[in-house]
Amino acid sequence: MKFEYQIQEQDYLDFQLYTASKSPRFEKKQRNGRYFITLCSLITACYFTYVQDWGMVAYFGLTTAVFFLFYPWYFKWRQKVHYTKYIRRNYKNLFGRSEEMEVKGKTLELTNSTGKGQIKASELEKFIETKNHFFIQMKSGASLIIPVYKMDDAAALRSQINGMKIPVEKDMDWTW
Repeated sequence: MKFEYQIQEQDYLDFQLYTASKSPRFEKKQRNGRYFITLCSLITACYFTYVQDWGMVAYFGLTTAVFFLFYPWYFKWRQKVHYTKYIRRNYKNLFGRSEEMEVKGKTLELTNSTGKGQIKASELEKFIETKNHFFIQMKSGASLIIPVYKMDDAAALRSQINGMKIPVEKDMDWTW
């Protein structure tokens, strides 16, 4: 059975954000940034306490609390802006192109405007299912992005992929 779909900018963005959110490096970077900016603000508040400038102590005390509470939202917003710019710069020519995938036994046959190719099931690392996408990760590090919300028969694709005996990871409640 052939499956046809088109990948848009939002699909690339969702893939990048999903990959980033599952990275331990992403969590470490967010945590370190949060504590660094909070600590700097707290040290500044302590300095103004030492010089007895109570207005500045109140200001930096408040900013310390605001930084600590709202930094995770700011960090995620900033990352989304970064990835959006990256995708627009590097993938702008790929948006909206028609792609076709067919599962034939133990291979995936892919066809798009650049050509045709086959991927053996032994080269597939895992199949990730989110609410809106299927991400098929290969052992080489590359991935396939399949928008589920645009497909007529996503259940058929899911069953054919499951028949290939590759590990399946469901993350249906993932949100950025």
